[in-house]
Amino acid sequence: MDMHVEVPRVEVDEFNEARDRGESSATAAARVARARDIQLARQGVCNARLADAHVDRVCVPDKEGRRILELSMKRLGFTARARQRILKLARTIADLDEAATVGASHVGQAVMLRYLDRNRLII
Repeated sequence: MDMHVEVPRVEVDEFNEARDRGESSATAAARVARARDIQLARQGVCNARLADAHVDRVCVPDKEGRRILELSMKRLGFTARARQRILKLARTIADLDEAATVGASHVGQAVMLRYLDRNRLII
């Protein structure tokens, strides 16, 4: 699993509160379908199925994204294998944004989602 997401417990009284619930399931499903179509058109497989040799061609972050990735690898001790997973996840996040390039925010989000399974303070 390439993402680790902490989901806090929902208190019973929160179900009765009127508030913005965010993106609907239908809207999210449509974004995921678009992102998958983008991936299939670009490389013939979804990002999760990319071979390591293709990651460095398809999942190239911009200059600031590379800086964040390098800093994260040094400070958080990510392995080369984790680096590949972070890059694929960052590319997927960029695809969900329909962004042509993998930016710093995409890499940052991917690092955060990979990091949640560790019990250390983040940068």
